[in-house]
Amino acid sequence: SIQFPTNHLSEPEMQSMSIRPLNILAMEDHPSSQTSLEASAARWGWKLQFVASLESGMQLLERQELTHPFDAILVDGGLAGWEDRKCIERIRELCDREVTVIKMARTAIENPDDEGIRLLDGILVKPITALSLLKVLKNNLGRQADEADESRLHDEKIAEDRKTLQGVRVLLAEDNAFNQVVATETLQALGAGVDLAENGKAAVERLKRSPDAYDLVLMDVQMPVMDGYAATRAIRQELSLKIPIVAMTAGVMPKDRDKCMASGMDDFISKPFEVDDLVKVFRKHLVMLAPKQNLHTGERKRVGRRSVFHPDQLLESLGNDRDSLRTVRSLVKQFMETAPESIRMGREWAGRGDLEEATRAFHNLKSSSATLGAMSFASTAQHIEISLQEPERRNLTPLFEQISEEYDRMAREAEIWLRATDSASINEPPTGWTDVHP
Repeated sequence: SIQFPTNHLSEPEMQSMSIRPLNILAMEDHPSSQTSLEASAARWGWKLQFVASLESGMQLLERQELTHPFDAILVDGGLAGWEDRKCIERIRELCDREVTVIKMARTAIENPDDEGIRLLDGILVKPITALSLLKVLKNNLGRQADEADESRLHDEKIAEDRKTLQGVRVLLAEDNAFNQVVATETLQALGAGVDLAENGKAAVERLKRSPDAYDLVLMDVQMPVMDGYAATRAIRQELSLKIPIVAMTAGVMPKDRDKCMASGMDDFISKPFEVDDLVKVFRKHLVMLAPKQNLHTGERKRVGRRSVFHPDQLLESLGNDRDSLRTVRSLVKQFMETAPESIRMGREWAGRGDLEEATRAFHNLKSSSATLGAMSFASTAQHIEISLQEPERRNLTPLFEQISEEYDRMAREAEIWLRATDSASINEPPTGWTDVHP
């Protein structure tokens, strides 16, 4: 059997549990039950409207002319025509929003074989008291209030975080169109001003023209024309600038980091980066951002390193609002459209012996997919990238086949996610990117 809770609370406990004013519909035809319900609702200042039949209640919900929709619906289980599953499903269908449905009965014990019972939010045992009414609604609507508070605090945190880099001027050296969007919007969401240089040479030229225009340089290490290492050496040796330069690298091996430091960079951050890590690096190198308070990020769960597709972390880093959702959706679509061609071209370059272009293609695939939380795909791309640089390259055909399979798995998950978020992303802008081996 299913036993719904009927715990009793003391008066102090009852007072501490009080919740916001509620608008309640009660489908109840018995005068004495109406009287006790009315007195109990009045005890908490709640508005109560009665209908004496199931038919009248459904008609009221069908009209949908209510200025103040109901927060909860109480139904006498003995009303003519009442069937748990059928009627509860109909009530939820008629209500424009989530509504709490409570069944009033003589006992809290119900038949476990009745699937309709499991659709209820609770059982209110007669005779009804102010305390029992509060208890059953607090169990449901109180929890919703707690969740609303958590959502409000999260929104306040995002608003606070958006001031973290207020006034900081950043030069972003990045050639990958995908990563340009992610890095730029993340920095702007934190309050920073951002200028973009599409390669190392362009970054050096910008700093040569305006050496005091920026507080920090975020430097990708693998770029055409001039890579990040050469650009950093030019900034240090030719321009004699001491501006903090932070490498953005998908490389996780000690030799990659050592190479960054040897070129004159001050620090590095791994791609894809988290907001917390980015802020820590900025605070470490900019006196103007000396820690004044802790970043209220809590114990956020990290994405598993073998995730198929998990863009939630990226969404959060961009602000977790409607605008950031549109951005992430556009990035996902752009990657899904261009990745197959990049895989094909990378494989073709490798077959022709053009190892530099092949390595660049899989490096960019690794970086972009990791940003989207597609860690299985990113891991395979990294494996190919490393294998292409080995003196004695083995047969890469199994890895090429594996990355194609990883893409198919990721594409399926991405399509599910895009459908699930479609209604929340209105007026979505077109992607508009050209293929730069993302």
